[in-house]
This record gives sequence, structure tokens and C-alpha cells, in this order.
Amino acid sequence: IGMDYSHNAVDLCNRLYTLPNLRFRFGDAESIPFPDHSFDVVINVESSHCYRSVPKFIREVARVLKPGGFFSWAALRWSSGVRETDRIFRKSGLRLIKEEDITPNVIRALEMVHTEKLNTIQTHAPKYMWKLMREFTGTTGTKVFNAFQSRKKVYLSKALQKV
Repeated sequence: IGMDYSHNAVDLCNRLYTLPNLRFRFGDAESIPFPDHSFDVVINVESSHCYRSVPKFIREVARVLKPGGFFSWAALRWSSGVRETDRIFRKSGLRLIKEEDITPNVIRALEMVHTEKLNTIQTHAPKYMWKLMREFTGTTGTKVFNAFQSRKKVYLSKALQKV
């Protein structure tokens, strides 16, 4: 089950991906619309930085995970907020299995796809949007890219288990 807060994204995914045992559903990560102990695995990538309350989100993940279930999380954070993020995870009751700062990998990946992103932007976006799209996609030389390089922003990955 894929879940998103955008009805349009859910509708698009349900149209594009018609595989057995796969469906997409509208939902709020801070109030996950499933009963306790529903999932063996929860994966959250590049979205929790947009949530109003990360502690509430983490509590919801712990609630919907089955005992022994796993939570995989990857997200960007301002360096100044890493300690608070770690504190939230420590208080979650989930057991940390692995954590990694994957910022160097993200920088390398952004460098590798830079030219392809520029070509896509210039081919498909109106010219007045090029700068905004470059920033949004983190092409080299943008504020986003430079924040990763200077370590003002970091990209973290964690694997946890419900005990």
C-alpha cells in the first residue's frame, strides 16, 4: 500500500501502477488510516521534512507496525536539527538497527544526473520556470545542492524495528 496526502498523486499512481497486491490510498502520515499492528514494514522517503509533527508521525508508525516489524526512513534535515531528530527517534520505542549519513551519496547522485535534469527542464518546462525547477531538483550550483556540500543540510537514513 502506498499512501500520500495528495488525492491527485494517489489517483495517478492507481492508474499507472496496476500490479497485483499493489494499491495507493489517500492518508495523512500523522494520522495513518489503518488499525494498530497492520504492517510488517513501513517505508518513508523524502517526505517527513514536510510534516507538521514528526513525533506524531513516528508514533503513528510505531502504532501501525506489527511487533517485530521494520521501519525504514530516509530524509533531509538541516544540520542544526539532527540532534532533535535523533531524540525523537530515541523516544519512539523503536529499536535502532542502523543509521547512516548518506549525504555524500546524494551529492554524488545529484552530480551524476545534473546534465539529464537540465535537459529535461529545458525541454519540458517554460523558460520562466527553469531557475525554480533547477532549485527544486537540486542541480549543481543551486542553494539546495550547495547546502548539502557545505553540510548545512544532511541526508539521513535509519532502519528501526518495533520490539
